[in-house]
Amino acid sequence: MGQVIVTLTGTNRIDQVLAQRGFISLEEVRSCTLDDVLVDTGVTLLYLPASVISQLGLVQGGEVQVNTAARV
Repeated sequence: MGQVIVTLTGTNRIDQVLAQRGFISLEEVRSCTLDDVLVDTGVTLLYLPASVISQLGLVQGGEVQVNTAARV
Protein backbone atom coordinates (compact mmCIF):
# COMPACT_ATOMS: atom_id res chain seq x y z
CA MET A 1 0.00 0.00 0.00
CA GLY A 2 1.32 3.38 -0.98
CA GLN A 3 0.58 6.83 0.32
CA VAL A 4 -1.44 9.43 -1.54
CA ILE A 5 0.03 12.91 -0.99
CA VAL A 6 -1.64 15.90 -2.65
CA THR A 7 -1.83 19.67 -2.69
CA LEU A 8 -5.32 20.55 -1.49
CA THR A 9 -7.15 23.80 -2.20
CA GLY A 10 -10.23 24.49 -0.11
CA THR A 11 -12.64 27.25 -1.06
CA ASN A 12 -15.60 28.75 0.77
CA ARG A 13 -18.52 27.65 -1.42
CA ILE A 14 -20.83 30.37 -0.12
CA ASP A 15 -18.27 32.99 -1.18
CA GLN A 16 -18.14 31.40 -4.63
CA VAL A 17 -21.91 31.63 -5.04
CA LEU A 18 -21.96 35.23 -3.80
CA ALA A 19 -19.25 36.11 -6.34
CA GLN A 20 -21.13 34.36 -9.16
CA ARG A 21 -24.22 36.41 -8.31
CA GLY A 22 -22.25 39.65 -8.14
CA PHE A 23 -22.57 40.33 -4.41
CA ILE A 24 -18.81 40.14 -3.80
CA SER A 25 -15.78 40.27 -6.08
CA LEU A 26 -13.80 37.17 -7.07
CA GLU A 27 -10.90 38.53 -5.00
CA GLU A 28 -13.08 38.30 -1.87
CA VAL A 29 -13.64 34.54 -2.25
CA ARG A 30 -11.74 32.90 0.62
CA SER A 31 -9.55 29.91 -0.19
CA CYS A 32 -6.60 28.12 1.30
CA THR A 33 -3.97 25.85 -0.25
CA LEU A 34 -2.33 23.12 1.83
CA ASP A 35 0.76 21.30 0.58
CA ASP A 36 1.78 17.69 1.25
CA VAL A 37 -1.62 16.54 2.52
CA LEU A 38 -1.85 12.81 3.28
CA VAL A 39 -5.13 11.44 1.87
CA ASP A 40 -7.03 8.60 3.52
CA THR A 41 -8.89 7.12 0.54
CA GLY A 42 -11.47 5.46 2.79
CA VAL A 43 -12.47 8.56 4.73
CA THR A 44 -16.05 9.84 4.69
CA LEU A 45 -15.52 13.21 6.42
CA LEU A 46 -12.99 15.98 6.00
CA TYR A 47 -11.20 17.15 9.12
CA LEU A 48 -9.45 20.52 9.05
CA PRO A 49 -7.37 22.37 11.63
CA ALA A 50 -9.23 25.20 13.40
CA SER A 51 -6.88 27.73 11.79
CA VAL A 52 -7.93 26.62 8.28
CA ILE A 53 -11.63 26.65 9.23
CA SER A 54 -11.20 30.22 10.44
CA GLN A 55 -9.22 31.29 7.36
CA LEU A 56 -11.99 29.96 5.09
CA GLY A 57 -14.73 31.58 7.17
CA LEU A 58 -16.44 28.25 7.81
CA VAL A 59 -18.52 27.18 10.79
CA GLN A 60 -16.86 24.53 12.93
CA GLY A 61 -19.15 21.49 13.01
CA GLY A 62 -17.50 19.69 15.89
CA GLU A 63 -14.22 18.78 17.49
CA VAL A 64 -12.33 15.49 17.71
CA GLN A 65 -9.13 14.35 19.37
CA VAL A 66 -6.80 12.42 17.08
CA ASN A 67 -3.42 10.71 17.38
CA THR A 68 -1.14 9.92 14.52
CA ALA A 69 1.58 7.32 14.41
CA ALA A 70 4.04 10.17 15.05
CA ARG A 71 1.97 11.29 18.06
CA VAL A 72 1.26 14.72 16.55
